[in-house]
Amino acid sequence: MENVFKGLQWGFENECILKTEDRDEAAALKKKLLKRTKGNVVFGYDGSINAGCRSDNDIAYEIRTKKLPSERAIEIQKEVLDFISQHGYTNSSCGLHANVSFIDQKKKKNFNPQTFCVNPLWVKLLKDFRRTRNDYCEYPLRGYEGWSEFLNSYENGRFSDKSSCINLDNYAYFNGATSRIEIRGFGNSDYEKKFPLIFKYLQQIAFLMHKSHS
Repeated sequence: MENVFKGLQWGFENECILKTEDRDEAAALKKKLLKRTKGNVVFGYDGSINAGCRSDNDIAYEIRTKKLPSERAIEIQKEVLDFISQHGYTNSSCGLHANVSFIDQKKKKNFNPQTFCVNPLWVKLLKDFRRTRNDYCEYPLRGYEGWSEFLNSYENGRFSDKSSCINLDNYAYFNGATSRIEIRGFGNSDYEKKFPLIFKYLQQIAFLMHKSHS
């Protein structure tokens, strides 16, 4: 079977809560993951995480993986998910964002946003991760009267939608190394325990990337 991941690169944003006793333990946990991933993660914060902490010492983080070719990127992401399972947890406010782009940026010229956005894949993804009512990852065409209005916004530089399951803002207008499509539909409680399901959808997204650039 053709390798659908060929030619693609990924970076992931994992919103989570780490179980800690104090700041020193939190620092030690961060060092542990940095060592396991050979420095390919960055710890940050995201105000959208409602910690709802089980302990006063638990800390909400966004763990970002650096953009890497598919095979290595997914290996690192699996390490992050395992780390969260061992040392933390997730709840309904926690999202997982997958950022994907072509290694060869020239391929972006032939991108067909309609092929990418109207695929039934997104409805299935939102249902499987119980995110259909989440305001941060709604169906791509919501808020538009139809495809023509959506496409007009995209082509005329008025497209910016960080509440959509698919955020094309950074793909439509940047030509450099930061260019990417952000998939925001993953997440919810215990998503860190669902790597097989996540991987299944990454395969389908990869296939759709190639199909939308043909």
